[in-house]
Amino acid sequence: GDGGSDGGSERGGSRATILLMAERTYDVVAFSLLLSYLPSPAQRMECCRKAHRVLVPHGILLVITADSSHQNRHVGMMKDWKRCVEAMGFHRWKYIKQQHLHCMAFRKVTREVPRVEGELEALAHLLYIPQDSHSHKDDPDFNPADGLLLPWQKTSGVHDSDTADDFSELPFSFGDD
Repeated sequence: GDGGSDGGSERGGSRATILLMAERTYDVVAFSLLLSYLPSPAQRMECCRKAHRVLVPHGILLVITADSSHQNRHVGMMKDWKRCVEAMGFHRWKYIKQQHLHCMAFRKVTREVPRVEGELEALAHLLYIPQDSHSHKDDPDFNPADGLLLPWQKTSGVHDSDTADDFSELPFSFGDD
């Protein structure tokens, strides 16, 4: 391309950047195999919060996440995800466990994300995945404010914030809330 008016080009083509998505504009937001690839529960929560912001009232959030385990192995994890997403102003409408997938549909039920100082942020740890370093339920010293380290981070000295920086170019910056 010619670089267009988007502020620049890389490798000879134009590169558009999403800087802001309008609030209450979309009927459906789909996270297909996305959330479990983000490196921290806080980032998973931020994605869901931003989905809430851009969905119209009664809009649908679809969450599809991989699971190669047997039918009921991660039922507790999915219950925790449900609790956290519902605290953001959604209601789970449908859940299907397929052989290698969890499929959930949530309906936006409130206009704004409920905000009780620190309460919602304290639930971010509920959006854990098996690849996170450990299950928070098995660790009496777990503090969600400390964040979670992935197993490879324990030996390498790389912290969650360093890994999160690697994801900064993904289009999660829908504008500051």
